[in-house]
Amino acid sequence: MSPRPHRIQSAGAVYHVFPKATGGELLFRDDLDRQRFLSLLALTVKRYRVELHFFVLLGTHDHLVLTTREPNIAAAMQYLNGLHCQIYNRRHGRKGHILGGRYGAVLLESERHAAWLVPYLALNPVRAGLVERPEEWPWSSYASLIDEAPGWSFVEPGFVLEQFHPDPSRARILLREYVESVLALDSAAV
Repeated sequence: MSPRPHRIQSAGAVYHVFPKATGGELLFRDDLDRQRFLSLLALTVKRYRVELHFFVLLGTHDHLVLTTREPNIAAAMQYLNGLHCQIYNRRHGRKGHILGGRYGAVLLESERHAAWLVPYLALNPVRAGLVERPEEWPWSSYASLIDEAPGWSFVEPGFVLEQFHPDPSRARILLREYVESVLALDSAAV
């Protein structure tokens, strides 16, 4: 069996990162798991000098959109996911790996990809039947992106907003309109 290829790590790279729980496990069983994960995420952002642009936490996985200032995505994710798994296992009286293999990571190589990705991710809780509207899901930075909730101190939304318009106020409106249009298409397809 050949070793897995190394991840591309570079300063200034923008990634979509998505770890998933193993088998039928939940990565987040309840709001306390999510709160603790977000605290760890804030520590990771600071410790590894990562710019976090967007997040959404679901039951079996999460999605992060981030930029690395240094070529350290692997170290940052090992720190975040390792601590989360230790705390989760201790809290829920379980042993072993909770993540199904290593996290997924995709380099975002174009503004167009980023402009499509965040609205798609924001709609995940709606598509999973958790809420009717993406801004209702408290475990996502989408509501703060469109000024429907206070901002998260460790999230830097500028990168996402710039994909829609240079003026942040106009960008928020365009982002919301785009998400609304995709949501309407989803509803029409059902």
